[in-house]
Amino acid sequence: MSCATAHTLFDDYSNATMEFFEATDRLSVLLGQHEEFAEAKKQSDQKHTKCLIARRALEQHWEEHGCRAREGKTPDSR
Repeated sequence: MSCATAHTLFDDYSNATMEFFEATDRLSVLLGQHEEFAEAKKQSDQKHTKCLIARRALEQHWEEHGCRAREGKTPDSR
């Protein structure tokens, strides 16, 4: 990725995705433990929102800056 901004946004998205994965993994461990599960679900929902925001920021940058298209990639060729 030759665009520094896109690289930073991609790293943000990647980190947010890993945080979301870890949060949902924790949820699966806590099934049946109601109070802890509720707190973990809240955290998972927050990580999911963070992931969506990071993804949208990356896609918006690609649309506005065109750096992904210059590398011969489309938004669907992840």
